[in-house]
Amino acid sequence: MYEKWRSAREGGRPVVKHLVEGAATAVVGLALWLFTADVHTPVITLRKVGVVLMFVGAAQLLYGAYVGASARDRR
Repeated sequence: MYEKWRSAREGGRPVVKHLVEGAATAVVGLALWLFTADVHTPVITLRKVGVVLMFVGAAQLLYGAYVGASARDRR
């Protein structure tokens, strides 16, 4: 049950996965924020969705960096 957490703490592939996912999410959010100013949707604007995605991507990047750094310290 805890194998994926254990491998993330040891600095395995989940660290790279978090970094790649965070970067991709932040880039998609940046693209939405930059290029959807004229698109109007009924509930929420795509620019606001882009800002939220940029923050989520940054959080994933920070978490991946934290897990990678803490895994390096344990070795």
